[in-house]
Amino acid sequence: IYISCTLSHFLSFYKCKYVFDHVTESPCVLRPGATELYFLDSQIQTIPKGAFVENFEDLWNPVNINPSGKVHLHGNEIESIEDGTFDNLENLSFLHLARNNLSAVSTDWFSNLNKFTILRLYENQLTSIPDDIFQNLQNLKEIGLGGKQNNKLTKLTLDGNLLTGLPQELSLPPVLFGALPKLGSISLSQSNLSTLPNGIFSPMKKLKKVDLSKNHFVTLNAEYFEGLDKLTELNLQYNKIHSLDAGVFEKLQSLIKLKLAHNDLQALPEDIFQPLAKLKKLYLDHNPWHCDCNLIHLHFWMTANSEKIVSQVFCEYPEDLKGREIGSLTEDQLICPTLPSTTTTFTTTTTTTYMTLPTTVPTTTSLQLQYRPPLLHPPITLPTTL
Repeated sequence: IYISCTLSHFLSFYKCKYVFDHVTESPCVLRPGATELYFLDSQIQTIPKGAFVENFEDLWNPVNINPSGKVHLHGNEIESIEDGTFDNLENLSFLHLARNNLSAVSTDWFSNLNKFTILRLYENQLTSIPDDIFQNLQNLKEIGLGGKQNNKLTKLTLDGNLLTGLPQELSLPPVLFGALPKLGSISLSQSNLSTLPNGIFSPMKKLKKVDLSKNHFVTLNAEYFEGLDKLTELNLQYNKIHSLDAGVFEKLQSLIKLKLAHNDLQALPEDIFQPLAKLKKLYLDHNPWHCDCNLIHLHFWMTANSEKIVSQVFCEYPEDLKGREIGSLTEDQLICPTLPSTTTTFTTTTTTTYMTLPTTVPTTTSLQLQYRPPLLHPPITLPTTL
């Protein structure tokens, strides 16, 4: 046994890590103040109910320790865990059960873990995950289920959790789902998701059904669906999707059923469904479709493939077409409003610039007067000839 303790001066308690190496059963003595337990390379195969009740009664005493308790049971030979085993660990936040021989998971393991945030189950022998596993895990943020050992898992349901996103670079080893070669169905419905890492489903080579309904997606990237060349059913209903790229479904050439109902779609790109040669059922109802010139291509496709449209699809705009079934419209009714012609008046302003030429005024003016004396002889009278 190895014990490492540090004193938290801020909260005035000791934080201790207990490491049990090569043990065959749960230890009987544990000093107060433990915040983390490590069981490494042990031969424990079964953890009975009550294992953490008496022996570990001080493990998560909120008076003595940090409330974020952790138990590391990875890398052992655990085959089963009895229901209620962790009931007394009310402040357990982290449980590491990876690299064991677990073949099943019970929801009763977590029935009293209201503060539980991280669960790691990768590299086990899991064949299924209960549909209601998140019923009591209201604060769960991370879950790891991948790994080579979980290659028998055929169905994975992660509905109703509080995951807000699956980050591109996950901190869990390995990536979130890892290699699950036999997984045929996965549900992440009602999980508060608004984004996904690119290629998150690519290790699941046999995946046929993906349910992403009742989340918060506003758009989708084609990279989300990389490697899903065998996918036959995709449920995207009850999201907030308002736009889709033209090539978002181009890699889903085996898709048979596509559900896009109950979103915020107003129009779709031209030829968005062209790659879906095997598509048989398409749900487009309960979207605010704008029945104008931008819907012409979708209208043409719907008319040519009317047998694939499962429910009637109605116009929301313009007002004179509101409530009309799109399939009943003619192309000349799908028009965009023409802006009224306007007259533009230009006002020209003429500016006149006056230039003042400089005037040179002499500083001195000279005036000369010449005096002539008066005549002294009488005037001469000229003779007049009559």
